[in-house]
Amino acid sequence: MYSLLSVIDKLEFELDVSLFERRKGLITPTPTVQLLRDEIERAYVPLEALKSFSARLARGDAGKTATSRCRRAESGGKAIV
Repeated sequence: MYSLLSVIDKLEFELDVSLFERRKGLITPTPTVQLLRDEIERAYVPLEALKSFSARLARGDAGKTATSRCRRAESGGKAIV
């Protein structure tokens, strides 16, 4: 099992940014943390929407628009009636 500090160190190394300042036993987030968090949230919202849409497709609740788009894509762009 990894300690939280080792996970943070690894993440900072992989991203090549300093996420936290370490002074006298205190760990303080850098402004980079907020920027990274904002970017993650922007990416997460569309992923959740895609997951929700996929679930509706699986249930057959996505509606005719999605179905007709899929059929059109399968036919090389030509509408299938």
